[in-house]
Amino acid sequence: MKRFNIRVYGIYIQKDYLLVTDEIRLNTPMTKLPGGGLKFGEGLEAALKREWLEELEVEIEVGDIFYVNPFLQISAFRPTDEVICMYFWVKPLGPLRGTFREKPMDFPHKGNDQQVFRWIDMQQLRPEDFTFPIDRSLVPKLKAAYQETQAAKS
Repeated sequence: MKRFNIRVYGIYIQKDYLLVTDEIRLNTPMTKLPGGGLKFGEGLEAALKREWLEELEVEIEVGDIFYVNPFLQISAFRPTDEVICMYFWVKPLGPLRGTFREKPMDFPHKGNDQQVFRWIDMQQLRPEDFTFPIDRSLVPKLKAAYQETQAAKS
């Protein structure tokens, strides 16, 4: 069966640092933004709020959509799935609760189904910091938007 796999992710920058998540799923280590898959019957905003509540135990305010991949991307996990990712600006409405690390892929133990969070300095952010092509394609646009915001502040 061929299907669309719709993903929603939150972009959160705090004090010039971008929040990312390192995970191990299906024996695959990955770095991406917090978020995940849309469930049937669920809206985009509701899905993103659910994912952040599951991952970081925090309610969020969902802002504008920032980016949707314009190119075909086949899933790394299911060759019959076409992946569509949507990235939204988000604002946590409370403290983030999760395991935070300084170094990439610094998991508490070996094995599957682990998740930790870390901050990447926006000045140092590179496409190679992410695992998947869609996330990597987001980086230049995100850096440009960040730099524009910084220029407007000064």
